[in-house]
Amino acid sequence: MSFVTTTGRTGLLVGLLAESQTLNAVAQLLQNKTMQSIDIRVHERHVSIVLADMQGWLATVQQDALTLLNTPNNSAKAQEIVTLADHSLQGVDINGDGSIDYVPGEAGATIAYIHGQYMAGLILAPNS
Repeated sequence: MSFVTTTGRTGLLVGLLAESQTLNAVAQLLQNKTMQSIDIRVHERHVSIVLADMQGWLATVQQDALTLLNTPNNSAKAQEIVTLADHSLQGVDINGDGSIDYVPGEAGATIAYIHGQYMAGLILAPNS
C-alpha cells in the first residue's frame, strides 16, 4: 500500500506547503509597524503562531514524504503525513480543552485564515 493510494491527498500536501509560504510572505509584510493598528498587531501575532506551527509540522511531512520515496509501504510514515497535514490545515487540540486555539502547538491554517480576515476588515492608518 503506497502513500498515494492510502491517502489520496497529495494535492492537499502541496496546497499546505504553498499556504505556508504565502503566510510567511504575509507575516513579513506585517512586520512594518508604521501602518498597523493595535488590532492588526494582535491578529498578526496569531497568524505568526500558525506559521510557526505549520512550518514545524510541514517540515516533518516533507521528511516523511522523502522517506516514503524509499519505503513506499511504510504505513506509519504515511499515517504521520496524513495526521500532520490535518494539523496544518485544521489545527489540533493539544491541551484537551475542547477548542483549537491560536496558541503554539495548536494553530492551523484555518485560524490563520480567520485572523487574516479580521485584519482585512480593519482600517490601516498611521500610528493608530
